[in-house]
Amino acid sequence: MPLMMALSLSASGQTGSVKTNLRPMLDRLASEAAAYAKLAGQVSGQETLHQREMMKPQRKFKPRVGEAATTRSTAPEWNEREIISLYAVTSAGGSLHEIRQVMFVDGRMVQDQQRAQHALTTLLTASGDQQKLASLKQIQKYTLGGAVTDFGPLILLFARGGAERYEFTSLGARQLGTVYANGFHFKQLDGTEGLTLFSKQTQKLPIEGDLLVSEDPSGPIRITLSSTVPDSDPPVREEATVDYARSSFGALLPMQVEHVEYSGTEATSEHIFEYDNFQKLANR
Repeated sequence: MPLMMALSLSASGQTGSVKTNLRPMLDRLASEAAAYAKLAGQVSGQETLHQREMMKPQRKFKPRVGEAATTRSTAPEWNEREIISLYAVTSAGGSLHEIRQVMFVDGRMVQDQQRAQHALTTLLTASGDQQKLASLKQIQKYTLGGAVTDFGPLILLFARGGAERYEFTSLGARQLGTVYANGFHFKQLDGTEGLTLFSKQTQKLPIEGDLLVSEDPSGPIRITLSSTVPDSDPPVREEATVDYARSSFGALLPMQVEHVEYSGTEATSEHIFEYDNFQKLANR
C-alpha cells in the first residue's frame, strides 16, 4: 500500500472531440459538478472509514516428532480498522481537497466532536496548501498502511470543459440501485495524470473508468475508475467507485467511496468511506 494516494482533478494538454449524442449526459455532469463545487465548501459531514490491509505472510513453526518442519501460512490474514472523522472540502492549490479531523479509531476516542469541529474550522480558514497537508498528516497517524484521499470530488473531472479530455463509449442501459441509468466508459486521451501515488517515489497515473448517470434528472450518479501502476510486478491496480446522491441542499454529495488495491488478481487493500449528517457550516 502506498504511503498516500490522491486524485488530481487538474488536467491540461490536447483535447478530444465530443460526440453529439453524448452532449446531454455531459451537460448534466457539468451542471452537477458545478453545483457540487459551489456546495462542497459550505458543508461538513461525518465520515466513517472501514479499512482492511492484507498482512504479510509469516512463517509458522510446527514441531514434529524427531524433526522440526517449517510451513508457511497460505490463508490471507487481514488487519482491520474503523476511523470516524469530521469531513469537509476546501480550496487549496487551485483545487478542492478533502480535509478531516479524526474523532474515533476502533471505538477509542481521539478527540471529542467539539474539539474536532474547532480544528476543522481552523483548517478551513487557513491559507495556502497547509490545510491539506495538516489534514493528511493527521489521518495518516491512524490508518493501517497509508491514506487515500480526494475521491469525494471525483465528479469535478467532468466539470465544464473537462470531458473534452476523455474518450467515451456507450455501455447501454444499466441498473443503478433501484433506478435505470445510462452507462458510459471513459478513457483519458492525453497524457495528463489523474491519480497520484506517493510512496518511495511519486507516480502519476492516467485513468479510465465507467459512468452511470441515472435517467431521472434528480437521481444518483456513480463514477468508477481504474489505473495500473507501470512496471509493477506483479501488476498493481487501483480501483475506486464513488456513489453520489441528491442531498437536502439540492446538489449531489458523495454517499460512499470504495477503493481497492490489487496485486495481480488478489485484493491487498480496501478502503470504504461512508458519509452522512452533512450540515451547513456556520458563516458559509
